[in-house]
Amino acid sequence: MYMRIIGLALSAAFLFGSPATAAPDKFGQDVPKALERQVLQARLMRLPYQKDKYDPEKSEQLLLKVIERKPDYYRAYFNLGLTYHELGDYEKSADAFDTALRIREEQQIDDFTLINTAGWSSLKNSDFPRAERLLLQAEKLTEGTDTYTEGAVHSNLGELYFLTQRFDEAEKHLKIASDQFGSKEAAYYLELIDRTQKVIIQQKIQIDRRMKLKSTGTN
Repeated sequence: MYMRIIGLALSAAFLFGSPATAAPDKFGQDVPKALERQVLQARLMRLPYQKDKYDPEKSEQLLLKVIERKPDYYRAYFNLGLTYHELGDYEKSADAFDTALRIREEQQIDDFTLINTAGWSSLKNSDFPRAERLLLQAEKLTEGTDTYTEGAVHSNLGELYFLTQRFDEAEKHLKIASDQFGSKEAAYYLELIDRTQKVIIQQKIQIDRRMKLKSTGTN
């Protein structure tokens, strides 16, 4: 019986890692190596371009098992939010991101990529108030970092303000993303804004002409 218990403990340590094998991951959390490997495996499963590995349903299942073993695992919740986004379940995605955001704050994890990613997910799901709140927070945290994330934040804010027809604010962020970070998506939206504004000007000119014709009684 004693040997059986030892065998089970060794098997669990092999599968999930043990406190002795835990080491800081990229976000500074002490994580058993086996759990870290499983999260990386789940990450590959949710990426559409990983055609031979792509299986977001299995990614969800694996991440939930990891979280059972380590309920405060920041990176697992981060990836779970993205997995649910890939599956098209925005409510669960937002809940997973909220949990990751809470863990980030409680454990003072020095990472701003999550906030941009959660904001991006809200943007893509047309939850504009939440997207703006998160992206503005990410803008403050990334200011002057000269990182890919800083450029992505400005690009996302530009897209958000374009979709909500706040073109002046959109242009401001899109120009930063395009000029300073070389964002092709930002350049695309800048072109759309230019076209949209030209259409609006033409429509205004036509309306003014009609109003003048009516006021003069001319047919």
